Amino acid sequence: MNRMKRAGATALAALLTLSLAACSGGGDQTAEVKAAQAKLDAATSFESVYRTEMDYSMADADGETVSVSVTNQMKVTLFTAPEPRLMADTTTELTSGEEHMSQNMTIYMLKEGEGYSQYITDGSRWAKGTVASSDMEEMTPTDSIQLFLAEGAAFRKVGTETLEGGDAVKYENTLKGAQLVEALDNVQLLDSISSMSEDQQSKIRSDLGKNLKGLTVHIWVDEATGYPVRYEMDLTAILEDMTDSISKTLGGHSEKSGRTMTRAVVSMTCANFNSAAEIVLPDAAADAEPMG
Repeated sequence: MNRMKRAGATALAALLTLSLAACSGGGDQTAEVKAAQAKLDAATSFESVYRTEMDYSMADADGETVSVSVTNQMKVTLFTAPEPRLMADTTTELTSGEEHMSQNMTIYMLKEGEGYSQYITDGSRWAKGTVASSDMEEMTPTDSIQLFLAEGAAFRKVGTETLEGGDAVKYENTLKGAQLVEALDNVQLLDSISSMSEDQQSKIRSDLGKNLKGLTVHIWVDEATGYPVRYEMDLTAILEDMTDSISKTLGGHSEKSGRTMTRAVVSMTCANFNSAAEIVLPDAAADAEPMG
């Protein structure tokens, strides 16, 4: 049960950070993107799928090259009215050579009595805890997509594409400097430096802002409804440069990590605005053990 408690706390932090935890021409169309974000923020409910996908190859203990694939997916249903409630189904899949592992966890957060409860299940057991009222009552739909945005970001229209729900206008923004470092923080790629001194962290972030090339963020806005329906950023090219920059800042040499990155993408799709499926806590949750 302690494992479930730790997993629940981690998932809650991720949900609150990521999705509570969040879719040709030139010029600046930032106002159009902001209008789409405002429309999302006014929604009383919606459903989203947040995915991180990473594929790379590395040498095993025998020197043989092994292909590794890691996928994290979180399906979220969020209501903000008449009272906040959330359901998130998370799945992690890891494939290394011929070995495959899959782990699933489902989280419910809803009001009970005067407060809010959190229920977590791994498919075999249930656990129950509490959630701070402020965390639930301050949730907004755009909390889910903050990792794709940056203060002062300027978007431009790059075309129209047909997605599953219909035609959508595609916008892009290239993050550089402080905006890029903010994005790396948002997707938790800089968590590994959190235990270092404040001076080291500040130096690492400063050097990353100077050394890294731009990171392009794409947002798709549905032509018919004006809602953002997809977000995506491709981190494939930047990850090795990030590791190299941090190593140099800490006084090390530029060395290869031993991994060859072939794909690293973070994406989110949004749908069913103001018409999300109602969240129903399963009867099995009545047997939940308290989180100690």
